[in-house]
Amino acid sequence: MSKRINLPGTGAISQGYAPLDAPIKEHTVSGGGIREKQPIELGDLANDEFFDEVARIRDGTRTLDESITVLQTKQALSLQSPSDPLANELASLSAKLSSEVSSYRSRISNLSDRVGKDEARRGHWENLKAALGRAVERWQRVERDHREKVRDKISRQMKIVNPAVSEQEIKAAVDTTSSSSGPAANQIFAQALVGGSRTAAARSALDEAQTRRSELLRIEETLTELAALMQQVADLVVVQDIKVLHLEQTSHEIEADVEKGAEQLGVARVSAAAARHKRKLCAGVVLALAVVIVIVVIVQVKQSQTT
Repeated sequence: MSKRINLPGTGAISQGYAPLDAPIKEHTVSGGGIREKQPIELGDLANDEFFDEVARIRDGTRTLDESITVLQTKQALSLQSPSDPLANELASLSAKLSSEVSSYRSRISNLSDRVGKDEARRGHWENLKAALGRAVERWQRVERDHREKVRDKISRQMKIVNPAVSEQEIKAAVDTTSSSSGPAANQIFAQALVGGSRTAAARSALDEAQTRRSELLRIEETLTELAALMQQVADLVVVQDIKVLHLEQTSHEIEADVEKGAEQLGVARVSAAAARHKRKLCAGVVLALAVVIVIVVIVQVKQSQTT
């Protein structure tokens, strides 16, 4: 015997409501509950591969966020206790994140041709794009914050080795945009190495500074790559939108051609009117000459008759 929904607070079985063991696709949702008849199609939500892929990508972007948190934690640890294994782990994690972002970007792009005019699909697709964009933006912020902390660490090490170091020298040492900034930092530490009692500290500081500088270079490379990834995510569009943009562009071109044609037609009309006016003038001149000739002939004839 089929079970029926018992509305809370009524103590009675509702009439007209669907049995609990009836298929979901035979139900419809109203303000009072799930009623029989008037079926709703849940094929897209329950069986459609599009929504399956949406769910997988959504879960993947959440995993991205978790990985970024792990990266941030390990970056903080590297500031306190730098080591080659930890540096390799950071590089590996960054490479994995980059690969996953590129993969999800491609998968979201592949979904675009299956959106069509379905507003529900478009909404899910836009949400995926926004989620991936937020993940990349967060990764960018994490890398920028870490870059500033590494620069500050190098600055402190330089001041420990040489308290008289100038801000200009520090800036040159942490500047990764100039090919001469690396030798500048090494020179400052090398000068401290001959300082007698400060030799050991300077040597240790130099080693760490060189390690930090390599880390800065890696961060700059990552930020450059992230900027490219962010642009690729921003450039994602639905295939339907590409068609619309193409149609709009075509319509603009047609409109421009029509306007150009109308302009040329106007010029042609003016030219035709001018030609007609010239023809009328020529006809008038010819007619006037003919009249003059006729008059001259008549006058000569009369004169000859009188003589």
